[in-house]
Amino acid sequence: MSENYWKNLRCKYCNSKGQIFPVLKEEVRTEHGFGNITRTQVSETIAPDVYGKPMAAQHRTYTQERVPVIRTTYRMVYRCAQCHSFVDSREFTTETEDFLQGRTLSREVGRELVNERVVEKLTVTCKYCKNEVSTSNKKCPVCAAPIGS
Repeated sequence: MSENYWKNLRCKYCNSKGQIFPVLKEEVRTEHGFGNITRTQVSETIAPDVYGKPMAAQHRTYTQERVPVIRTTYRMVYRCAQCHSFVDSREFTTETEDFLQGRTLSREVGRELVNERVVEKLTVTCKYCKNEVSTSNKKCPVCAAPIGS
């Protein structure tokens, strides 16, 4: 619901109008799942109009895809500014596309959030100097010998 909706209501305790404001927004739960996302593709073409003058025309194409999403549910608590009574609380859900698709591990340590990213690196041993070299390198950084030969 919009904020203007709450500003037009009367407090059920003191009957004052326009004094209800949000005071607390807390996260209730977070879920990983799948959802439908509507994507819009806009293409523009220039074609002559009935008088022969070039005119730009836009064409919109809507497609729906099933993608991994993160659903977060929030609770908003409202309070009357006049009598300081808690008037109501509402829950609402937001849904965002999960671009990482679970590739980032998050854990909470005390009050600090630690993100760990899982990365796989392939390394080979240089046959001349026995140094560990990433496969993305073409030469060994220590002895400059070609890798993979």
